[in-house]
Amino acid sequence: MIFGTNLDRSKFSAIRAIAALAYLAAVCGAGGVVGAGEALAAPDVAATVDHFGAVGDNQHDDTAAFNAALSASQRTVCTHNKTYLLKGIVHASLPNSVIDLSGCKIRIAEKSSTNQFLDIEAGSVTVSGLYLIGVGDGIQIGASKPVSNIQILNFTCDSSAIPSGLSQCIYWGEVTNLTVDHPNFIGTGYGMLQIPSKPSHGLRVTHATATDMYGDAIEQNGQANGVASDILIDDFTFNGSHDFPKPATEERFAGFTSVNGLTITNSHIEKANGDACLHFEGTSKHIVLANNSWTDCQVSGGNSGYVYIATSTADIKETYDTFTFTGAVPGEVFAYDTSSNSYSNPMAIRNVRLIDSSGQHRFGGFNLSFHYGPVAIQGAQARGLKDFVHMISTADVTVANSQVIDTVNGIYNEAPTKDSGGGGENITLAGNRMRCLQWCIFTGPNKNGTGAPKNWEIGDNSFQGRVSGVEAR
Repeated sequence: MIFGTNLDRSKFSAIRAIAALAYLAAVCGAGGVVGAGEALAAPDVAATVDHFGAVGDNQHDDTAAFNAALSASQRTVCTHNKTYLLKGIVHASLPNSVIDLSGCKIRIAEKSSTNQFLDIEAGSVTVSGLYLIGVGDGIQIGASKPVSNIQILNFTCDSSAIPSGLSQCIYWGEVTNLTVDHPNFIGTGYGMLQIPSKPSHGLRVTHATATDMYGDAIEQNGQANGVASDILIDDFTFNGSHDFPKPATEERFAGFTSVNGLTITNSHIEKANGDACLHFEGTSKHIVLANNSWTDCQVSGGNSGYVYIATSTADIKETYDTFTFTGAVPGEVFAYDTSSNSYSNPMAIRNVRLIDSSGQHRFGGFNLSFHYGPVAIQGAQARGLKDFVHMISTADVTVANSQVIDTVNGIYNEAPTKDSGGGGENITLAGNRMRCLQWCIFTGPNKNGTGAPKNWEIGDNSFQGRVSGVEAR
């Protein structure tokens, strides 16, 4: 019902009361069931989907009843302990609406990766308590037009009964201020996937869990025209990828192709597959990581880092993160890898912990080969690594006030063993304590006699191990 703007408040209140009474009368007079095509509820009166013809027996298609309820009221609820089967698309087109599905389950039945069952194309919509099972895709937001102030609360996307049957749980497009709080992704494809070329701003993902994942928990794939800005991920627990430790495509914790402003805090990630735990490419920039733990991340496809930076635009600030390697993944692995090209990412790394608990010395700190800084590593604590900082023709690196214990090599530049690549330039080491099994510093000209170390500043360090290529004290 649409009210004219010239109605006074008393008339408006009276009309709303009449609409509410009409709704109640229709429900009671028809034995508690309103025809699926009727829309008698006042906008602020809760509409139970059963009153619009939903059966909830996990057999009948309740799509039409859900659409009728959502069109009739700004508050839609379901009946507890029922399972509603939906074979079509449900449209949330009323602004300022609440869809409270607490206590029931929604089973979708469609061919995988065709259409999201719930399409949100209105502003200020809240979806609460959705428990989704079946085969198909989940919630789509802002696919056809910009929307804002969307909340997805206590969403369980459970594909454990049909592994990877739910291909995408949340598919977000052109949206401003999207809050996803307490989501739980179980055995699904992508937990959250961005629609390409749809820009977004203000995404908050908090208190999340992902288990036995067949795709990335979060994949921001907006490309050049779909930059996602101002993203916060806080208290996310990633419990593992389905194929771990076998290499598989895009079973990461998160991947970003075009993000401007990303903060990840207080999160715990382990046994992530794909090519990294955290992957950056494209125009990604302004990354902040704090108080996270990263354990046993698979690396593949030319990458060797838990955090893989395949772009020159990503600048990173990180504090108090912990990187742990237990030997569960093959090969030589690092916490960070920027070596896929000649990049120059500004990186400020403070007070991180790097632990190889496997006793195999296959884990390293920072693979900065052919990287041109500036990189500042301060207050790091490393134990049992192979190489704390690995370099070839690397420039503009500062390592200060760090403790490196029982590590094969501290600052290791492979130039002496390579036909190309220099011995490092503008390298500063100050206030470090290194106990190295082989080299605390290893560098020099390459095999062709060129690319000697330049502008190394070494002072006030304690080295227990060999030093080659530069003067140390």
